Amino acid sequence: MTDVLIITYLLLFSGAAFVIRKNTGYMSNLLQIQFSYIIANQMFRENQPDVISRRLLESFFFIGTAVFVWQTVNHFSPQAIGLPSLQLLMIAIVSIAGYTILRKALAFLIAKIFSLEILSKEYCRNIDFHNHLLGLFLLFTSPLIQFTKASEIFIYLSVFMIVANFVSQLIRFVKINILAGVTRFHIFLYLCALEIIPLIYVYKWLVSFANH
Repeated sequence: MTDVLIITYLLLFSGAAFVIRKNTGYMSNLLQIQFSYIIANQMFRENQPDVISRRLLESFFFIGTAVFVWQTVNHFSPQAIGLPSLQLLMIAIVSIAGYTILRKALAFLIAKIFSLEILSKEYCRNIDFHNHLLGLFLLFTSPLIQFTKASEIFIYLSVFMIVANFVSQLIRFVKINILAGVTRFHIFLYLCALEIIPLIYVYKWLVSFANH
């Protein structure tokens, strides 16, 4: 499994170098996007980065988060799940990708029903902005977890980053809807539909898979 990880890291770092070099402006603004709605809105209107870079950044997020889940399980409770390492890694990737796709699909569906296409696109792009930053962060902390003696410190640091990233997404979601004139009641309904329901479905799928 270590050899697989080393090869994976080399490929991911090569891809990251390509994306960073090709999108220096976007990368320099990526951290500010998390805290500045104005910059995020500007990047949304400019449609940055390009499609290939976006797909690579999405891959970094899916793989980086999945590897982190695998590392955390192996560090704290390697016998808890009883699955081979590669199988656990694949399940984590599918779960994270499924959760992200389901959130966007529900946003698209709600947009069609209530004629909120522009709002839906902005919401989905903000998911991408946050995931891109988190993916790059986990991409660089993952080798530190795997190959250093301070692995537990980097695990807790990554957990903090994941939670902060999710909270930041929720705050941005509420702000987008308030600026669009959406009522608090509808914002609450959208939060349930776009954030809670996907988590429940992924959780049920994981429980069902673990019981087989």
